[in-house]
Amino acid sequence: MVQRAFFERNFGANWLELPRPVRLLVDGDFLEADKYAQVVIIIDDVELLPPEVVLIVDKFVEEIEVGGRNV
Repeated sequence: MVQRAFFERNFGANWLELPRPVRLLVDGDFLEADKYAQVVIIIDDVELLPPEVVLIVDKFVEEIEVGGRNV
């Protein structure tokens, strides 16, 4: 999951609309993803295949508490 503004700033608006939105529960709040993109991850010149699918959300929390720590 990635925030739309971050994705567009780094990769452009190269996302696609989902046929229907997906609701995700994140830290007790529901977020709605209505866009997605396929991305290819490259580590040390090694391309990981198949491409990964990332969900893109308009609303995104900056911090969540996990095990008593803010991350």
